Amino acid sequence: MSNLAGTTLTFMDLFARKGLVQIPVLQRDYAQGRETESSVRDEFLTSLRDSLCADDAEHPLDLDFIYGNTEDTDSPVFSVLDGQQRLTTLFLLHWYLALREGELASFRKIFLDNNQSRFTYKTRVSATEFFDALVREDAILLPEAQEKLSESIKNRQWFFSLWLQDPTVKGCLTMLDAMHAKFSDGPQGLYTRLLCTKSPRIRFQFLDLEKFSLSDELYIKMNGRGKILSDFENFKASWSLYLKKLPEGSELEARMDGAWTDLFWDLSKKDTTAFNALYLRFFLLMAFYRACEMTHGNVQKINKNKQDFLRKLRGSHHYSSKKIILDFKLFDQKNRKRIKAVLDYCSSEKSDSKIKELLKSVLTGENYVTEVRFYAFICFIETLQAPTDAQFRQWYRVTDNLIYNQTVDDLTIFLPVSRSLRKLSENANDLYGYLAKTDESMPGFTQEQWREEKRKCRLILSETRWETLLRHGTWEDGAPEPAYESHPYLMGQVGFVLDMSYPAGQDAPDPDLFQQNITKVCALLSPSILASNEFLLQRALLALGDDKSRKDGHSFKNDYPLRQSGEKYSFCKPNSSSYRDREENWLRVARSGKQKQQNGQERPTLFALLVEKIKGETQDALLQIIHDYKEPGWRRLMVEHPETFSYCTKFLIGKEYADKEQIHLLTKTNYRGYHAELRTYVVKILLEQKKILPAGIVSYSYQSIYGDDLPSIDISLENGITYRLKYVKSQFVSFIKSGEREEDWAKDMPKTIRNFLQTHFPDERIVD
Repeated sequence: MSNLAGTTLTFMDLFARKGLVQIPVLQRDYAQGRETESSVRDEFLTSLRDSLCADDAEHPLDLDFIYGNTEDTDSPVFSVLDGQQRLTTLFLLHWYLALREGELASFRKIFLDNNQSRFTYKTRVSATEFFDALVREDAILLPEAQEKLSESIKNRQWFFSLWLQDPTVKGCLTMLDAMHAKFSDGPQGLYTRLLCTKSPRIRFQFLDLEKFSLSDELYIKMNGRGKILSDFENFKASWSLYLKKLPEGSELEARMDGAWTDLFWDLSKKDTTAFNALYLRFFLLMAFYRACEMTHGNVQKINKNKQDFLRKLRGSHHYSSKKIILDFKLFDQKNRKRIKAVLDYCSSEKSDSKIKELLKSVLTGENYVTEVRFYAFICFIETLQAPTDAQFRQWYRVTDNLIYNQTVDDLTIFLPVSRSLRKLSENANDLYGYLAKTDESMPGFTQEQWREEKRKCRLILSETRWETLLRHGTWEDGAPEPAYESHPYLMGQVGFVLDMSYPAGQDAPDPDLFQQNITKVCALLSPSILASNEFLLQRALLALGDDKSRKDGHSFKNDYPLRQSGEKYSFCKPNSSSYRDREENWLRVARSGKQKQQNGQERPTLFALLVEKIKGETQDALLQIIHDYKEPGWRRLMVEHPETFSYCTKFLIGKEYADKEQIHLLTKTNYRGYHAELRTYVVKILLEQKKILPAGIVSYSYQSIYGDDLPSIDISLENGITYRLKYVKSQFVSFIKSGEREEDWAKDMPKTIRNFLQTHFPDERIVD
């Protein structure tokens, strides 16, 4: 059999010559038949059935490598070192389908020699005897689908009950029961399909270890510590066989075992398991990228099976020749050259820590953004191979800005983005020059960001200082950062800051004004401000956005808070982990309105007005805006009481009556969660702040509501009466309970509560 080493075989091919296939003593018992392995067993049998029942044999089920040693004697024996579980299941499947289709005579002709099974276990005598008896069987009846085949076998005269103490025999019986349940209703002819070697439905890769000078001792040690070859070792063996057929194969194989191994060994922090996982993941990811490139046409019209294949390939961390390499078609000459260019660069002295960190991130996680960024690096290195520092800096500045300002969270977005990156890389040699002049669109990226990048390139080419301004800066938080563009909330989106940096009468932004504005913007959107439990930015914007307080004719009615669905408004989440988080929150506020000249006058955005008002320390400036705001209404209540923001765990408020501005503080994204009414909740806050309750009030309890009712606060007085206070249609009303239903409660406003409300809500109506 040694002439078969390194080839693709079927189970029948393995038995093409007379001899035995034997599971040696060093191997474990038949684990796939264990009761605890039901999910593994069912998944494997489902794959076998799907392949056998498919309309054609175009995509046979590939069971990966079978390793072993062959003794070339008069009766050669193939000793299985890796593949025991799969081969045992295939042998049992041949027997079961032969029984089911009345082909046991044919089965015995193939698998019985000198009255002994040609497939056998050497682990125990009982296992050997069981396989011999099973192959000799010619009179067993197939039970009904709902019955167990194992019971029919155990009732045969040749079956010894002592065999049930052998875990391999028990496992075989369990597997046969599972096969009967899975295949009993299958179509006829599956046994014939299983035997076919010209158009195989199930196959594996055969490797004779003696041919490759791999000793039994190595594999005895390997099995002695309870391990079999890792997925990476399986892949590497297959990859090595593939490389032997290629002119450049020796060179690639040498790198595989040399400099590239050193690279992944360092990334793995000298851990063998991590090393194997990282190395394999790299090749799987490169296969995914190549498969995406081979996928053409409109993304929305891509065949669902193709989409499923790409998604599985993208998320795969395990080697499977059927799902992954497809006979290495995804590792064509283009991909091999790319792999060499990428790994040569990453393992060279030219590669800095950021590139290696990106490589490790993409191999250890499953994040579309990181995968797109690494693909951008691949396209760049593939195009230039030996880029200058300036070219590298320009490429990553532009591509990061484009990537970070697009929601890349699915294959349907990844594909057009990757296509545009390939197209963009064709101009990597002079990227700024290309962007400054091109009229081409870049599908996949947001066109707003694409226009911004072209705009910035024109500025940079007109005055080199612009690149320095975009790339360098120190935020107010005190931590120096490499670029204003890399601010954790901006992430390259600074077009709105350019818009607010046009001096009066000029048609281009001024660098000095831009630097002043971008410094303030970075401070306003810094983590310390956005995550502040004082909600300084939110309260300042509420104050500035009140049209009643402005005398310049500008209206910011729709700028802040942001209107969501229906009558719900957001005062913005601080999250910045994704573009969607940033785009749906503070970036939307920062860009709201327009800055460009209209009829000779400029109309600033609300955010631009805030930037203009920041003088000196950001926090002090925000506090001053908050302190100066005195206009009556719901805005003032929220500006004065940050606790109202804290209640809104989803950062949403609701306006039940938009014209009356009755505000609800929401804990969910709708009224199905508990919610409070603003004015009555402020009553609660004011009572909480007092060390001694006002005269006549002995206790209070706020009644948040779940559903459509109106929230309220219950206030108990010294006279023992509890009043329920509500804010209804722009006025405070109170009730004293006199019946079971609230509409039966008597309306009455005691003087104690009235005095309290008149003191703290002088502009609100109070109903007797």
